[in-house]
Amino acid sequence: MKSRLGYVPEDAIYPFKGVNYLIPPIQLQSNYSPDVRNMIFEDHVGAKAPLFNTELAVGMNGGGTNCLALIPFEDVAGTSSFVGISDSKEWKNVSGTWTNITGGTARTGDVDNPIHYAIGMDGSDSVRYLYIVNGKDTLKRWDGSGNFADAVTGITNFTTCKTVATYRDRLVLGNVKISSTFEPLNIYWTTAGDFTDFTSGTAGIATLADAQGEILAMAPLGDQLVIYTTSSIILMTDISGDVTMSFQTIVKDFELLSSRSIVTLQGVHLIASTQGFYQFDGTRLLRRVGEVIEPDYREKLSTTRLEQTRSHAFHDERRTKVYWFIRGADNLGIGYVLDYNGEESGLNRWSKVGDVSTVNSAGVSDLDTPVFGKSGPIKTMKQTSDITNETGTITTYWDSKDFVIPERLLSENARWVEVELQMKGTQVSVDYSIDAGDSFTALKADETLTSTWTLYKYYLDTVSRTIRIRLKEDAKSKTFDFRFLRVWLRPGGAR
Repeated sequence: MKSRLGYVPEDAIYPFKGVNYLIPPIQLQSNYSPDVRNMIFEDHVGAKAPLFNTELAVGMNGGGTNCLALIPFEDVAGTSSFVGISDSKEWKNVSGTWTNITGGTARTGDVDNPIHYAIGMDGSDSVRYLYIVNGKDTLKRWDGSGNFADAVTGITNFTTCKTVATYRDRLVLGNVKISSTFEPLNIYWTTAGDFTDFTSGTAGIATLADAQGEILAMAPLGDQLVIYTTSSIILMTDISGDVTMSFQTIVKDFELLSSRSIVTLQGVHLIASTQGFYQFDGTRLLRRVGEVIEPDYREKLSTTRLEQTRSHAFHDERRTKVYWFIRGADNLGIGYVLDYNGEESGLNRWSKVGDVSTVNSAGVSDLDTPVFGKSGPIKTMKQTSDITNETGTITTYWDSKDFVIPERLLSENARWVEVELQMKGTQVSVDYSIDAGDSFTALKADETLTSTWTLYKYYLDTVSRTIRIRLKEDAKSKTFDFRFLRVWLRPGGAR
């Protein structure tokens, strides 16, 4: 190749949002980054992650200490509201205003008693209900008006349950507590068409005798209900007749990350386990979909089971993204993002958001904007492109891969002489490392950027086997985007 100024480019790379095996390797998948924090990758551009502001409302002040769930709900008349669940109270948000709708028996659960909810139409009164439960306090429901109320089950000595679901025209309870004792592998379901009748007609109870652990979550999948235990996946099928329900254990020796690490996507479930990310379609096979990030995920994931159970996921349908937020080994929050774009091959596109310590354990999608719950005092945090934020400095950086000298040059070392970057924004600092990220040297501190894409060139003179480039900016009032990086070199020594 014809060189420029006597040296050649080692490579040219473009940031890309996750891995797509159908694209040429010249485009950099975000998982190639050895280290990244608070960056997102969209439309071939790497950018400082959007921040979170209290744009939705100051929120549920005086309503407990933690926001445990945020749930979009539409009643039978078509009226939409946004329901917020704190430790001790229930709220609804309409047009940015929070209204206290707490009712029924007082709740005392906290972040270690995750809220499970189910929404469905009760055929006995033709009303659409939202059910909530946390495994500690009583089952409650709300119809979109008035306040929450304790749900009627008719189950003798029923206290609570750890998960709830609607399946066809029935309400289903899992891991039920009778008096003071949990039945960890028992499933209760109502008679057809009546969410309050667990004792007559086609209502029933079953024990999942060959399942492992305890029931953690339930989610419909096609015409079946999938039951997730600590280490098993069971299919519940309505077969009508005298038996009513059948159960089949599909997967064993599988450790679910948390009761809220399951997302329904296009007829399949996407699941986070302690080992990685999987797709379940109702057959006996679990398909791995997170191979590209599994090494990082397993390294970062907290080994404390309590911290693992606080992990949660949500599906942003309008942006075709699935987010999993986990607790890392260093007790910082880490977000893994799957951008599927409605394509099968899209299950290979992953990116990562670093420290998300501004958010607590609740998260859903409100319209096309992720909204999270935050503690102390409770607020709702809405993702925004605004450059202001409540948390002060925000650690943000992206590392390139470790560039090496091409084999064709027959040299052991490279003499690195120039770095090219195409960027825009307000400000960024550029560092480099010649020891695989153990230490960094400043190449350009506080480079002032503009609002248009500009090619920046930085000159250096260092000899090493590898070089890594880091872009960083911690100031909350600064941001940067980049879409091209190239390094230039000369052979630096005989092989």
